[in-house]
Amino acid sequence: MPPLAAHRVAPDRNELRLELNREYPDERKKIVWERYDKDVKAYYDALVKRWLKEMDNILVFAGLLAAVLTPFNVESYKSLQPEPTDALLAVLQQISTQLDSASVKTGSIDTTAPSRTLAETQLTFVASRSAISLNVLWFASLICSLSSASMALIVKQWLHDLSMGLCGDSRAVARRRQYRYNSLMKWRVIVFVIIPPLLLQIALILFLSGLLVLLWDLQRTVWAVSAALVGSLFLFLAVVAILPIVWRDCSYRSPQARILYLLVRWTLRLIRPTLTWLLHLLLFWAGELLPAGRRTVLQPYYQILTSKRWLLPSWRRSKEAPPFANTGTLDRTTAVMAFTTTYDDAHLEDLPDVLSDIPTAELAPAFDQIATALEVRLRRMNDPDEPPVTGLDVPLTAAIRQCLLAEQDTGTDHRVIADTCVSLLRRVRITDGTDRNKFMDIIALIFDFRFGDQRPTSLAFQHLLALLEIGSQGDQRLSYRSLLYAMSALDVAIDPKRSAYWHKRSDSRYQIFVIHQLEVVQGVVRCTLEALSSETSLSLSEARGVCDTGKRILSKFQDNWGNLDWNGMLKPKRRGHELKLRSSLTWVISEKLLGWSPFRDLCADPRSCVILSDQFFVTLKNALSSAKAKRLKDPNLQDMEEESKLEKRATDSLERLERDLASHRRSVSPFVHYGQ
Repeated sequence: MPPLAAHRVAPDRNELRLELNREYPDERKKIVWERYDKDVKAYYDALVKRWLKEMDNILVFAGLLAAVLTPFNVESYKSLQPEPTDALLAVLQQISTQLDSASVKTGSIDTTAPSRTLAETQLTFVASRSAISLNVLWFASLICSLSSASMALIVKQWLHDLSMGLCGDSRAVARRRQYRYNSLMKWRVIVFVIIPPLLLQIALILFLSGLLVLLWDLQRTVWAVSAALVGSLFLFLAVVAILPIVWRDCSYRSPQARILYLLVRWTLRLIRPTLTWLLHLLLFWAGELLPAGRRTVLQPYYQILTSKRWLLPSWRRSKEAPPFANTGTLDRTTAVMAFTTTYDDAHLEDLPDVLSDIPTAELAPAFDQIATALEVRLRRMNDPDEPPVTGLDVPLTAAIRQCLLAEQDTGTDHRVIADTCVSLLRRVRITDGTDRNKFMDIIALIFDFRFGDQRPTSLAFQHLLALLEIGSQGDQRLSYRSLLYAMSALDVAIDPKRSAYWHKRSDSRYQIFVIHQLEVVQGVVRCTLEALSSETSLSLSEARGVCDTGKRILSKFQDNWGNLDWNGMLKPKRRGHELKLRSSLTWVISEKLLGWSPFRDLCADPRSCVILSDQFFVTLKNALSSAKAKRLKDPNLQDMEEESKLEKRATDSLERLERDLASHRRSVSPFVHYGQ
């Protein structure tokens, strides 16, 4: 096996696509979709059935309440009118008055009381406030009861409409069902399922309050309150009939809405020629009045005239056409809903089989919803012994692979791919159970991909370090191809022009960049130890190729550090009376490299002289010398004894490692030990 090439190495996309097709065939994908659709159908049917049953109960209770209210209202409204005997009493009172004032004369009877008509003798009737309050409460209660029954009927019509045309088990039917469920949630139909019970409760409260009131008079107050309630109901009926005309995904579909929809559609088609002629005439005169340079502002209006989008389609087409124009979102919500409504781990295991049917832009929202559902479930778990739901690692890995292949397959925008990769990589957790060789393929693809954004490569670099750390400790060894991909990624990461920290402002750019470079060296050390391990499966030439690539990366590290301006290097800081050495350059070199166990193990190996050159140790010596010179020049840092002790320990450790390396060079030919 020849040494690794100097250029970046990444998996072949066509081979990876074939591997994905073999790993997730269409037959398995079909079975998974059928399982998803079955669970979603069961949930959807149960939801609609439950709401229908609730509306039936509302209708029964509303009928009983209306039957109880009617006799009371029949009797109570009489208190708003005068009694029939009031006129007779007024006439008798007038007769009695005239008789009292009468005097008998010769041949006649005279009276001093004036004569009045029947209308003048009747008393003026004024209803009491109690009568008015009684009728207001009871009539309002009756209206609320009838309103709840009317709203229950409307909701039943919506639910019946949502249940039609869902026979069969095809993908088209499943998408249609998912589209209707999404509309059901978007338009908050559940709110109108809750309103009728509330109205019935209000009606009951009003009825009980009316029992405490006695009489009221018939006047505009009763009419105003009743008219307001009835007007609210009429407004509701009008709005839910108009909304399906404006928004095609509206679930408020009923026979009334359909009739209004057809009337509006027929009216628009009827007036379209006249309206088009008037708009043409208006635009013509406006174009004559406007200057030549301003006539382009009329172009959108001409486009409106020639477009047919403002014409309404048929009722059936307006209801069924949208699902097929947005299949990606519907497939994503179907796959997510299959898990979030059942919390069945099998759905997470089957998720990679259907990720190829979900657009790249929908991958991040899908895992966001699944992760949110998992968090909610963990918070609601009452049994502390029940283990949390796991299994996102494999779906996330497949989703990232699918995302990176989307650019070649569908021409997806690089910004969408970058944002999706960042969202998915942030959810990845590298554990002992992670398939390291498969995930290393993804890291190589990310470093090979030209995102125009440093976020994906920065996250991938952190995952690369985690994979190398676990790979050297776990039972599963990294293959030669994985080590090749790891070295290729580290070769890209060591380049200052590709570093996300090189172009930042202030001294922090040096601080973060130095740490980043040392982390790259750590990755090279782990890859070298993996290749030189006695348990490795690499051949002699493969191990030598890994070491040669690592040596080239360390050579770039030496060049980068030789070009650094150490005036902005890391230095210790005082905070109060406590010395913070974690920010010093000496501490970073000691912690990240000289005192790091894997680096010491590599230096103890006789074959380490192949990858670790004298110039590498000279570079570290120069960095420590610069840190010491900086401390001596700065008056504020001269009294830091702890920094001085740390510098001495780091220098001694570096000299001891350098002596061990020189001893290895004199004693043995390193390539003899490759593969042993």
